Amino acid sequence: EQTNKNPDKLPHAELEIHEWEGKVDRGKDEFEQISRTIKDEMDSFETTRIDDFKKAMDQYLKRLLEQQEKILDIWEHYLPEANKIAV
Repeated sequence: EQTNKNPDKLPHAELEIHEWEGKVDRGKDEFEQISRTIKDEMDSFETTRIDDFKKAMDQYLKRLLEQQEKILDIWEHYLPEANKIAV
């Protein structure tokens, strides 16, 4: 009985189902694209982070070496003076 009352609802429902399937497919495609973009950005960030860390460590070690050389120079100048002091 109900099929006879609304025979035009079936094509409308099929059209709506088709539209929603298309939306789901587009949503999946967008999700995959966003996922790839995020992965690429994270890879780029990781590479940059590693490079920045290496540069920071290099600068730190160079400055540390400079400070140690200054300390060594001070001790080399101080030692002869300290040896002159009679205890």
